[in-house]
Amino acid sequence: MKKDYVIWLLVIGCWLWFNIFTMVSDIKPLTTLLYAETLNSGLEKYRQGNLEEAIVDFENVINSEKTILKEKELAIVSIGNCTLELGNAYPEKPNYQKALTYLEKGMDLFPKNTEIKKLYQEIKEKSAVPARPSGEVPQPPVVSPQAPAAVTQPPAVVP
Repeated sequence: MKKDYVIWLLVIGCWLWFNIFTMVSDIKPLTTLLYAETLNSGLEKYRQGNLEEAIVDFENVINSEKTILKEKELAIVSIGNCTLELGNAYPEKPNYQKALTYLEKGMDLFPKNTEIKKLYQEIKEKSAVPARPSGEVPQPPVVSPQAPAAVTQPPAVVP
């Protein structure tokens, strides 16, 4: 009789252990859910064309220590895309250097991601402005003086 109790206790214990383990493994950390929400918010703002606010959301996702890597990867690619679109729409607005910093971080974290590498090259090319040596003031173009045109005599009129 005691043997039957022990067997039933083992069966019930295993069943409980399995169910508890399954429930616990399905629970995601709250911070991951919070940053997934921030990432989704940034993606929605990006789709609506609100690029500056989308970049702020993506930066929050990237700078968090608790964000999972897949979210960081998507946020880095999205910042690159936002910056390129800002550069095309408003050449005076984009912060290429900030985007390059995030994309460099992305290349370190995700060396096989070709999209990050492509975005990095595109932004680097767009941000490359020929630098002047410090202290040099641009000079207006030099126009060489032209000699006055030779004056010719009108043809003589014969009566």
